[in-house]
Amino acid sequence: MFNEGDLIVYGASGVCRVGETIQMEGKDYLKLYPVFQRETIFMPLFSDKVRVRSVITREEAEHVITDAVARDALPVFENKVQLLNQKYESIIKTYQCSELLYLIMSIHNKRIAAEQKRRKLGLVDERYLKRAEDLLYGEFSIALEIPRENVAGYIRERYETMHH
Repeated sequence: MFNEGDLIVYGASGVCRVGETIQMEGKDYLKLYPVFQRETIFMPLFSDKVRVRSVITREEAEHVITDAVARDALPVFENKVQLLNQKYESIIKTYQCSELLYLIMSIHNKRIAAEQKRRKLGLVDERYLKRAEDLLYGEFSIALEIPRENVAGYIRERYETMHH
C-alpha cells in the first residue's frame, strides 16, 4: 500500500499526496491531497473502482518521451463525434503516460492538419487534449522535477532534438 507523504496517481484526479488513514461510517479511507487542485479526496482503502499507482520515475518519463517521439502519432478522425468521444475516453481512462502522450501528439498533429486547411480543431479534440495534458503534465512535472508549465516545452525540445 502507500505511506503518508507518498505521491501517487489517482485516476482522473492526477497526482495526489497521500495523507492519513481515517475512518468514516465504519470504513477506512485514505485522505488524498491533489497536488494541482484544491480539494481533498477520500479514497476507500478496499476498493478497486479507481486506478491507483505510484508516480513514474524520471527514467520512466524519459523513456515514455523517447518512445512517443519514435512513433508516428497519427491523428484520429471519426465521422461521428460520439465515436471520437469514445475513442479518446478509452485512451484517457488508461491513465498511462505513454497513451496520454500519444493522444496529445496525435491531437497536435490533427491541429496542424486543420490549420493547413484553414480550419480549427474540433471541440471534442480540444477538450480531450486539455484533459490529457492536465493528467500527463502534472505527473511529468513531479517525475522530471520541473514546473508543470515547462513540461510541454521540455517534450517539444526532446522531440526537436531527436528529429534533427
